Amino acid sequence: MEHRSLLRLFGLCSFIGGVMIVFLQAWFYVDPISFVATYFDQVGWAFITIGIIGLYLLQYRHTGGVGVFSFLILLLAMFQWLGYKWFLTFAAPDLRRNVPELLDSGLQSVVYGAEVSDYFLQISFFLFAVITLFKGTLSRGASSLLLIGSAIAFNAQMEEVILYNPLIPQVLIGLAFAWFGISLFKILEKDTYEDLNLEDFEQGSCGIAKSEYDGSHEKQESSSKTKVDSVKLDEDPHSAETNSEEYKQEVRTSS
Repeated sequence: MEHRSLLRLFGLCSFIGGVMIVFLQAWFYVDPISFVATYFDQVGWAFITIGIIGLYLLQYRHTGGVGVFSFLILLLAMFQWLGYKWFLTFAAPDLRRNVPELLDSGLQSVVYGAEVSDYFLQISFFLFAVITLFKGTLSRGASSLLLIGSAIAFNAQMEEVILYNPLIPQVLIGLAFAWFGISLFKILEKDTYEDLNLEDFEQGSCGIAKSEYDGSHEKQESSSKTKVDSVKLDEDPHSAETNSEEYKQEVRTSS
């Protein structure tokens, strides 16, 4: 698969995951313990995890070593968050149905792990948003939205009493990744090879397009030179005969 098509697939995953997260928050507001909503919430975060890979690949040349660090931290945090979402999807419903008191107060390690995963994820989002905002090529609006959403979500975990619905930061983060997906598509729609900043993908569609353009341009130049040379060769015999006849006439007049 060509690299441009692969990046488009990553952007599509980011967009789909972000839209799913946004719409599912309304579902959770109506039914907080819905199994279907919890399952699709896990799927949405999985799409976002795949999309993050493409978001990093598009701007890794600009972010440098700090970008690599933020990407690896964010990827690790997303894996932990997906593990927590898997527990909420497949294990928590049975515990709630059979031993609700255990789920409320007996799983201290699970509660601790969920809090650590949430803190780690919001810090990773914040770091990725800051680096993308100042050094990246993606939308600054999406980066700002992710920055605000992660800060609000982190504050919601720190405060015992909050004045807003905890689903609001999830909506902002989902909108940010949907916006990131659209931004990635817009960048890939640019025609010029240099504007894409994908010079390292030499075997991808951009490199192929550039090489094909250079090859066709060289072929056109070589063909034009060949035509000029052939025209000169065709004209040389005629010009030689003309010069010889003029020379003979000069010799006759002089004699």
